[in-house]
Amino acid sequence: MRRALLYAALPLALTFVQAPAAEATIKRDLKTLDLSQAEQSLGRGGPEFKAIFNQAGDLGTFVGGRGVGYLTESLYLGGAGYGGALSSGGVSGGFGYGGMVVGTEGKIAQPLAYDVSLLFGGGGGGSARVSGGSFLLEPTVSLRQDFGGGVSGALSVGYLYVPQVNSLSGVTVGLRLDFKRLTLTLPIEN
Repeated sequence: MRRALLYAALPLALTFVQAPAAEATIKRDLKTLDLSQAEQSLGRGGPEFKAIFNQAGDLGTFVGGRGVGYLTESLYLGGAGYGGALSSGGVSGGFGYGGMVVGTEGKIAQPLAYDVSLLFGGGGGGSARVSGGSFLLEPTVSLRQDFGGGVSGALSVGYLYVPQVNSLSGVTVGLRLDFKRLTLTLPIEN
């Protein structure tokens, strides 16, 4: 087995030794770029920790994250996914879900903002009492604190609705850390 791995790795190693490293950097003088033609895109994303209290009496803890891109100043579209454990009576099981996120946000008073979103997607798993998978919806309301430098934290409350396995449905509480980013895209002539 070792000899076969050696024979497979040897040609690859020789390629790296013989081939020069490619130069992929295009050097431009930033002063010559025409910023009036730049297209902007704004996004926000980061990790999130959630707890769910479902109708079956299980407590679930999830880790995941979401990333969104802004369509307008306040309307966004993106994706999110979470995975974790459901516990009941000392026995635990796994559950995961994810999907598309659409939402809107607005300012309350600097540095506070609100966020209303809807996740629609799918998921599955279970605990000792109940298991299954289904299409799901999760409407969420968040209160966000901007810390500066594009970093913010949010506390959210929502309801995870799992129609085909309704006992997995329940109230969710989340804590999210977001990082905002601005991307400029410029046309470059050769």
